[in-house]
Amino acid sequence: MKKITLLFALLACSLGYGQTELSDYQVDSNSRMIQQKLVDDASRIDRDAIPATISTEGITMNQIVVQKTIQYVVQDPIETQRELDAGAQEGLLNTSMDAFVSEGPRTRSLANIIPNAGMTESFAVVPGDFFYDPTDGATGGVGGDCTTTSSGDPGDYPNCGCVTTTTLTGTDLEVEFLEFRVFGTFDFLNIYDGPDTASPQLYDSNLNSETDTLAGMITANGSAVFTSTTGALTFEFSATTVVNTCGWEVEVLAGGGGGVCPAPMLEINQDVEDVCMANISQTDLAQSYIPIETESAGAGVKFTSASTGEDLTLSLWDALPNAGGTMLATGTTVTTGDVWADVFWDPVVTVTPGNTYFITIEGTVTSCIAGSINDPYPDGEVYANAGYQQFPNFDYTFRTYSCAGGGGGCTVGAYADRPSFDAETTVGTFATEDFSNGPGALTNCGEVISSAGDGCFPPGELEAGFEFTYFDQDGTPDGVLFIPSGGFGNADDLVSTNTFLDYSIINFPGGNVNSFGADLYSLLAGNTTLEVRIFGSGGLIATENVAMTGIGPTFFGYIANEPIISVEIEDPTGTDVEGVANLTFGFCGIPLTNDECGGATPVACNDVIVGTTTDNTNTAGNPAPDEWYSFTGSGSPQVVTVSLCDGGTNYDSFLRVFDACGGTEIAFNDDSCGLQSELSFLSDGTSTYYIMVEGFGSNDGDFSMEITCVDPPVNDECPGALPINCGETVVGETDTATFDAGAPVCATNISAPGVWYVFTDTTGLVTDYTLSMCDGGTDYDSKITVYSGDCGALVCVTDNDDTCGLQSEVQWQGDGLT
Repeated sequence: MKKITLLFALLACSLGYGQTELSDYQVDSNSRMIQQKLVDDASRIDRDAIPATISTEGITMNQIVVQKTIQYVVQDPIETQRELDAGAQEGLLNTSMDAFVSEGPRTRSLANIIPNAGMTESFAVVPGDFFYDPTDGATGGVGGDCTTTSSGDPGDYPNCGCVTTTTLTGTDLEVEFLEFRVFGTFDFLNIYDGPDTASPQLYDSNLNSETDTLAGMITANGSAVFTSTTGALTFEFSATTVVNTCGWEVEVLAGGGGGVCPAPMLEINQDVEDVCMANISQTDLAQSYIPIETESAGAGVKFTSASTGEDLTLSLWDALPNAGGTMLATGTTVTTGDVWADVFWDPVVTVTPGNTYFITIEGTVTSCIAGSINDPYPDGEVYANAGYQQFPNFDYTFRTYSCAGGGGGCTVGAYADRPSFDAETTVGTFATEDFSNGPGALTNCGEVISSAGDGCFPPGELEAGFEFTYFDQDGTPDGVLFIPSGGFGNADDLVSTNTFLDYSIINFPGGNVNSFGADLYSLLAGNTTLEVRIFGSGGLIATENVAMTGIGPTFFGYIANEPIISVEIEDPTGTDVEGVANLTFGFCGIPLTNDECGGATPVACNDVIVGTTTDNTNTAGNPAPDEWYSFTGSGSPQVVTVSLCDGGTNYDSFLRVFDACGGTEIAFNDDSCGLQSELSFLSDGTSTYYIMVEGFGSNDGDFSMEITCVDPPVNDECPGALPINCGETVVGETDTATFDAGAPVCATNISAPGVWYVFTDTTGLVTDYTLSMCDGGTDYDSKITVYSGDCGALVCVTDNDDTCGLQSEVQWQGDGLT
């Protein structure tokens, strides 16, 4: 008996809109200024009385100071008169011979870098920063009159009689002069490609009579752009005490201050807790410590109770703030419901092992900071209360992080033996799959081996987080093999390809793996060379050749500085199969937070998650901060709804869902309930999906996200079609149905979820049939498609979109036998 199969579907369209909000930011700096007056008669200056270094107290600075020295230029009176005469030809002079050298604030209001006159300083820069001529606290920095000399404009560089040396650092560093003028012959600017004035010279403003202006610079240099080949540019500026002008404005076009460490390593872990040590409200809290490694990546403290949604600011100092210390790094995080809170420096900081440093603790966290009064960390101690009162033998419960590659583990690269790999991966989360408990004989397991279950291992038998599959060279499904130990002389249970032409692939779909190691086998030829290709979300990370010893095992491991998405293992000669045993994989270092897809926080049906994106970065999608969550089904397909519509979201939000980190976007929504977002997607019950919570445009804020799950209707797929009969009225819904991509398209496209019914014509008579949704009971833009045949071989009969407004109705003639 034949039958008619019908698909009821929804035609849907959506319209989203939003707006971008702009914010203004201000940064304030406070400092003490020390001034040294220079006299106008060189013969009266006692050079031995001039201090080589002027130190300050209580200065809050945002950059790393490499050297704090003031260089004085002592000018002969005859030279002074020559400069006065030359300046008189260009404009009005500032004839006062009083000049001041000061250590004021290292000004960096957002992107403004203004060095201190007479000092040697270094600044890590990022694109968009601006670098200006020095200041003495009264003149210099932003602004200045480039049309003349000694204009009196406060933006003109100071007549300090000093040399100011400033180094900018950053990866692929490139800068462009937007304004430039110095008083040539007497004042000069030299630019060097490197970290100091011993580096190769790129520019000399006294090259000729024109090179002290922007136009002359462009003529001599070919442009106003200077590019470093070393990651550093050093600017040596000498100013006399008589004539000045505007100086310069420089924009950083490219470069980075190093960024956060890609794989932070736990360095010092003082985890002893026996008291409530101090509350942040007491002020002036600090913990001293001695670093082990040369790069400091961050720090963390523990509270006696969990904190949520409160600010914690940690800063790294080379001495206490009230003892002339310099702030080397700072950062703020928002607590996430844990007792520990970590802050990672951006950029990382170079420190000297063996020296004492100080971590200051500020913020709004109301929970008490944990600690111990029994001196668990002898190399440091607690400071608390106004004036940083010292408490010997007391320690906060704290930890510090170094950066991978600093000698403490997680060194990026290939490893040829397991002990070396294991020694580098002592910090992190790892799993090892030995493929034991497989079949007792050589078995074809199917296309993929994973924890979801396959032809060799039941669901849950293997470690979650990886898939073993193969690349099919000839288009014929060959499957992957389980080979028990001894099957081909192999010492281990292993998995491998099934033919010489195919090659092995290990996928890590979670995005939370940056390290793997395995025993490799070349079962037939032996003594061959396998090519191992490691891929991240951006493409190929590295290609390594592994020389096999006999058939194996030969160990190979790799630690990357980014998540590893997949690994390909191939015998390039195509004369052998590639086997894998004892697979170890995980994240070396401190696992990623859910600011990145690889650190996505797992969620489940009926969860309500309260969070914020204000302390996150932008990793994908819109130019807005985002947070990541992962959803893995319970074994059977479900329609999963992710909603920000419960009233707990206070900004213009945006939701996205991906099938993998760096994978395909399968659903998104901007405005579903006002400016808030809601979407639904079909979970196949076993795959992991990645949910991004972000903002429209660049918006951020607090959110409340609810996860709900509904089983699809029983007639969601064609094989589950429900029977209907003549004269019958059927009531149903497609809200929880899924989109059937395999349904044949007749006259109009199928673009929305639908449900299935089956009508069997047994009358034996030719009959006209009408199927209608025009009775007023359908509340959406509907569509009907009618097929004949079985679910696997459907044939279009008719379809209809709009007959009665947005509702559908179809008619066809049956033969009584279908």
